[in-house]
Amino acid sequence: MKKIVLTFALALVMQTKAFTQFEINITVPFGASFIIPYAEGSDDGMVQVRPYSIDYRGIEPAINLNIGVLMQIGGGFDLGNETGVTSISLLADLGYYLKSFGAAFKKADNVNLFPIDVKEEVIYLHTLNLGIIPKINISIPNLTPFSIGLGGGVKIPLSGTRYVTMYSRKVDDIEEKMSYKDIKETFEYPFIPYIKLTMDSSFYVSKSIALVYGVYFSYDFPMKYDVDKVNAKNNYTPVMPVLKLTEYGSSSFDVGVMFGISFGRPDPRPKKEAL
Repeated sequence: MKKIVLTFALALVMQTKAFTQFEINITVPFGASFIIPYAEGSDDGMVQVRPYSIDYRGIEPAINLNIGVLMQIGGGFDLGNETGVTSISLLADLGYYLKSFGAAFKKADNVNLFPIDVKEEVIYLHTLNLGIIPKINISIPNLTPFSIGLGGGVKIPLSGTRYVTMYSRKVDDIEEKMSYKDIKETFEYPFIPYIKLTMDSSFYVSKSIALVYGVYFSYDFPMKYDVDKVNAKNNYTPVMPVLKLTEYGSSSFDVGVMFGISFGRPDPRPKKEAL
């Protein structure tokens, strides 16, 4: 019975030709990441962050650049319209993404209490992007076809590098390589959930090949340190008592441009307009 139902459903889909095209997009996103850090500790604002201490009331957002190479692969459903929403694409969002996060720190008033004076911390992570992004594809007379996509997924860090910049030149800056094992031991969970909005236009060079350009906006949910493990590794002995860190991490809002090429989705415009 199950085989009969499955066969009938498959035949129905093929006959209605709802799933009409196989689509692949290869894009390079490039933009700025507005990092939103946070930290919590004792009431006097003193917290420990391996291998140094900061005043979390002086923590500030930071801005870094991000880049990636993404492949969107899936299928499109032709709606039969020559104008308006012409089709809907359901695509997997796969590839490489260089993710950065961290914080800048104001110089503490009682800086003489600390042997290390931190100016900025930035961590760059090489991540595997795994997500899904549905798109609506739109055609309006006298305009190039464009698409709007909204999706999400996770970025899985595979390795990275941590940089710490000091105010004082008496102390060397820190550059620390991080393996996947290090990342698992440093953070509460080794992945970053995200949501993303894309808006792109397609300049067709043939019937089903187009150059793609557009903008994207995305939000990465907080990457939280495992404070118990971080505090356990802290070997800093302060001049005066300092309470340990209770919360430390950062989220980010990314905005940028993307360029690429699309295969498979046909030019929706009438032939005369397309010419």
